[in-house]
Amino acid sequence: MPSAAAEKLPRNLQGAIHPLLSLAPPSLRGQILLLLTIALASCKDAPRPGPLTLVEFHSGAQEMALDGFQFGKDELGWPFDSGATTTTAYLELLKKNNRLQPATAERLARISVANLSDSDPGETAFASVPVEDGILVIRKDGQSRTFPDLAASAEFAPPPSRTPAWLP
Repeated sequence: MPSAAAEKLPRNLQGAIHPLLSLAPPSLRGQILLLLTIALASCKDAPRPGPLTLVEFHSGAQEMALDGFQFGKDELGWPFDSGATTTTAYLELLKKNNRLQPATAERLARISVANLSDSDPGETAFASVPVEDGILVIRKDGQSRTFPDLAASAEFAPPPSRTPAWLP
């Protein structure tokens, strides 16, 4: 297990998670850590989106972008490609195209979405949500990590130099 992710887990879980991760294929370990990180972050306060909410959001965004690419429909792409100018507009687009349930979108009130395009690499920060010990940043490829603040998340590729980089 990567040490940064291990440090975020309570000590009583670290010993239990390591054997499970070693059994998982390497390609799934990042997704497992994403789910654990989101689950732990969201369990600390009720108003935060739960793990399924963020997974549904990310999956819906990826599916919609894939459909947009596959069928040549720019309006179904990532935020920049679809023309979304605010996080709310992007969430509405996901709901309109049946990629996000209305109840799930309501629980994403505190999320910020980066102004990504299909051409941006998977390492680029896609969304961020405040958590008790900082900010959880989710990359376009689905991996995530908690940072003390957004400025410290530069280890993940920052959003592209578009205006705005993060949708209001």
